Amino acid sequence: MDINIGAFRWDLILSSKDYLDKTGKLFLYKSNSLDTIITASQAETGFVIIPLISSILNLDVNFIKNFLFVLLTLITLILSFYSSFKFSLNLKTKIFSIIFFSILISLSYPLYISKYAEYSIHYFFSILAIYPIYLTSKEKLNSNKILLYLFLFSIIAIIYGLMRDYSYLNLLIMFGYIVLFKIKENKFYKIFCIIILISPIFVNNIIAKNTSIIMNKNFSEIAKNNSNIISHNEDILLGQSVWHSLYASLGFLNNDIVKGRDGYDDDIIRDVFNRDPLIDYHFYVSDDNKILTELKNIFFENPIFIFKTFFAKLGIIFGYFLLIANIGIFIFKNNFYFKNKEKVNLLLLNFLLASLFPLVAVPSKVYMGGVISSSFLILYFFILSLINTKSK
Repeated sequence: MDINIGAFRWDLILSSKDYLDKTGKLFLYKSNSLDTIITASQAETGFVIIPLISSILNLDVNFIKNFLFVLLTLITLILSFYSSFKFSLNLKTKIFSIIFFSILISLSYPLYISKYAEYSIHYFFSILAIYPIYLTSKEKLNSNKILLYLFLFSIIAIIYGLMRDYSYLNLLIMFGYIVLFKIKENKFYKIFCIIILISPIFVNNIIAKNTSIIMNKNFSEIAKNNSNIISHNEDILLGQSVWHSLYASLGFLNNDIVKGRDGYDDDIIRDVFNRDPLIDYHFYVSDDNKILTELKNIFFENPIFIFKTFFAKLGIIFGYFLLIANIGIFIFKNNFYFKNKEKVNLLLLNFLLASLFPLVAVPSKVYMGGVISSSFLILYFFILSLINTKSK
């Protein structure tokens, strides 16, 4: 299985690996049509780290890329089968679970892995919610095992969080709920568990900050010796901030206020600064102040436009939910809800957190992965409940 993370990002990884091998310097290397060396400021930290891991371990970058995404697929498949078997009361429901999750996980290939694998992380992490939901259904939890689960979760969250920020947020909150309300241990144990749980946030931020510092330093050295590099600041941003994404998403609807070529376009942000990508390709940390000012101005001058854009995105998310969950929405009926209150609340939480990404950005296929898979989980639990009930 060959994993495709998109031609642009893959070209960055290959060029950066070549640059690292030649110079020994960590840098996201990209040249534009004028042969100007630029950094890909919209690429996440993970795409800088992959060439570094490749050099340290002497492994092919293609192998590392395929390994990481096949590993995530296998983890999801194993935990989905294991958890669903625990929920299944008989052979019929076990067979149903095997078929359901085999199809659900295989959908990730045509939807994401064959085109935009980095976005599949939201898809898989929303499916993985089935495991903490299973843990909350147990009458007694082994505190030592929970500690081990949290360590493993934190490692997985750090690795994949470098490629998609906060993709692990749903699992962090669910495991946090288990620690606070399902484990009968002293407060020191719980504090230690919470520290482990939130560690990916701090570790990823430290890695991103230090990587950005190194890249800025290397870029400055290159700029001094390259006449084609006309302009750059000292605070190049790895990835986009929330405010960058939110502003660019206002181009989602056709309008005369915020325009993009394809509804959502990085050049929308550059237009705010009259920044020519052929001269200066970067986004900067200091951009946030200007973007925030623009957002405030648009909100106070055109509040109807803001609300129209928000509810247009919300409508698409809710439409996908109704299309996929369909009969699963009966999971919220009074009788079912009160009999399965904790499970339904966690399923709803999983869906709501998955919805944050397309709400902040745009509800396109690449950002809707979590919404799609969390809606399927709601459908699964309702059908499973029906089969379990009829088989009693």
